This record gives sequence, structure tokens and C-alpha cells, in this order.
Amino acid sequence: MPHFGLTPGRVIPVIAFLFILTSLPVYQANGSEEFLSLQRRIIQINEDYGSAVVRVNASFGNQEDGKENEEAALRVGSGFFVSGEGHILTNASVAYGADRVWYEHEGISYAAETVGNDPETNLSLLRALRLPEDFSVVSLSSFSREPAVGTMVVGVTQPLDLKPGPVLGVLSGNDGQFGQRIFPTYYHRVSIPAYPGEGGSPVFSLDGRLVGMIVASLPEIRSSYLLPVEAMMRVRDQLAADGKVSYSWIGLDLEEFSTRHEGTKVRVTEVIPGGPGHRIALEEGDVIKEIDGYQIRALGDVRRAIFFNTVGSFVEIAIERDEQTLEMTLRTAERPAIEIPEREILPEGTGALEEERLLEGSINEEEMIAPGEDDPEEGETESLEDASSQ
Repeated sequence: MPHFGLTPGRVIPVIAFLFILTSLPVYQANGSEEFLSLQRRIIQINEDYGSAVVRVNASFGNQEDGKENEEAALRVGSGFFVSGEGHILTNASVAYGADRVWYEHEGISYAAETVGNDPETNLSLLRALRLPEDFSVVSLSSFSREPAVGTMVVGVTQPLDLKPGPVLGVLSGNDGQFGQRIFPTYYHRVSIPAYPGEGGSPVFSLDGRLVGMIVASLPEIRSSYLLPVEAMMRVRDQLAADGKVSYSWIGLDLEEFSTRHEGTKVRVTEVIPGGPGHRIALEEGDVIKEIDGYQIRALGDVRRAIFFNTVGSFVEIAIERDEQTLEMTLRTAERPAIEIPEREILPEGTGALEEERLLEGSINEEEMIAPGEDDPEEGETESLEDASSQ
């Protein structure tokens, strides 16, 4: 009987090989469709929100000894519309302390004003004094469940003097500090590099929801930090109302420590006399277990829990003392002011988000599109745009 080499030991491997070959076209087809679906989502996000992104310009040192300075410094970053009335969010590292601010939309410069700055989260709120005829708005809304590490995200950034465009990345982590710089809440770390001029760009989930705004760059690992959208909403609302942000304080010094069986915990090392913690008789050595139902395992958990509470609000705290769990109600106070110098808005070791240029010649506000003026005719050149590119 003829033998064609299919010994019993080889039958199963051959059948498996033939199955893989016959299945490969189906897999390739499915993979191709998934790729095209992802591509369509990226294109759609860029089409939906590309016209919301603007280039923000801020000039410094326009006056020197009471006279107009002919060589003012210019900082350039990104921002985006968050309301139909012309509110724009951008980085405080661009707008904080500026003498004048304006924005560019599709190559045309428009006058703007600063509503408020929060150096701690590197966020500034601007208001356009004149709106473009056609622009989109980015909605801010919280997630029912925080995006998981590994979630794909799409940034719409505007590098150099180019038009806004999409860039794909993933959410790589959630960090409470970088080096010695402690963040006021957890920041999203994403694998989207941000170069000078791209700070303030929006980053979206694949379903088109805002995940956060770029507030710090990590050029060595081609990544950046996002201020999460929930934190953006909290800061935006208070800037709109008061022009500044007040932070809650519980009057405790805390430290992390590790246990063999229960992992990391947080305990009180000092109760500040006269502070909120002192008023409810918290003690040194108390272990913080929960704040408003939020489990506390790290110092970043405490900062996140307190971040979203307004000054004077009541907070439920669960502590462990002498192997017993106690529940207390604490009323927060306003945190003592922390002066953040302009040069320290960005954490040490991160890259610059804003682009610095020299603005030669004084700023002529009459050449800027201001309220009540018509847009320039097509083909006309904006003098501010020319000046900022020198």
C-alpha cells in the first residue's frame, strides 16, 4: 500500500497546519476591518474637533519703565474652545502673568482676555473677544468609570505653525507625582509626546469624549501628562466664577507605610493645631482608610479625594485607631496659599510645553480682529501672525 509520509505522529500537526492556513484569510479580513474602523474613528475625531483647537499667543514685557518695549517676549501654546460663548482652555505656563493674550484660528488672529489662571494644575481660562464664524466646541463631561490603563486615546495637536491634526496613543498610567513635584490629583500619563507649542491640546477617547488636556511633557519617554477631564471641570468652574482656584485642606501631615499582609497604607504623622483634623480630635498614628467612600492606599488617594471637595464642605473620614474603625465628619478649610513661581509651573524634569519667541516690534491691537470688526478679506495677511513667526 502506497505511503505518502503521513505517519500517525504527523497527522495531527498537519491537520493543525492546514486549519491555520484556511483560517488565515478570515483573520486577515477581520483584522483589516478592525484597522479600518479604528482609522475611521481617528478621522472622525479630527473632523469633529480640529476646528475647536486654537493657537494661543501671550506677550510679556510689553512695558518697560513705563514705555512700550519694542522687543516683547512671546509664548505660544495650544488651547481649545469649551463653550459657544468663546471660552478657551489653555496652559497657565503660556498665559499666566501675560500682558496681552490672543488666539489664532485657521490663520486669523482674534483678541482675547484672561478670565483666570491656576498655576497648580497648569490651566488657564480665556474668553474670546471676537469669535470665528465657524468653530467646534469640546464638551467636558465626567466618565462613569475612569478610563483604564491601556485605553487608546487620540490627541488633536497643533505643532509649530501647522494645522491641527490627530495623534494616536494609549493611557499608560495614573500618577500622583513626578520626581519631587506632587500633583494636586492623579494625572493621566499617555504615550503621546508633546513638544513646545502643543501644551494645552485636548486628548479624546475613541468614542470622542474628552479624556484630558496636556499639562506636562515627558520627552525622554515620548509621553505627556493630562489633567483629567473631571479635574478640568472643577478648575474651569471656579476660574469662571472667581478668576482663581481655592483648594480644600484637612490640616494633617501624612505618610505612606507598608504592611506585610495589607500592603500600603496612609497614617497621620502630625495634626496641625487649629486645623480641621485637630477640631475632630484626629491623632498621630491614626490610619486613614476612606475619605467620602474613596479607599485610601496612597498619599495620592488623599489628594484626589480632597481635590474635588470645595472649601467648607463636609467630608466623611474613616480611620483605624487601636484596631478599631472610627467614622468622623470633618469640615474642610481653605488650604494656606502656596506661591508657585512662574518658572515652576511645570514639574522639574519635564519638557517645555510652550514655545518662546521674540516678538519684534510693538503689538498693534488695531490690527487684531476685535469685537465689532469684520473678518479680513480672503488672502489678507495678519500682521500678528507675521510677527509671531519671526
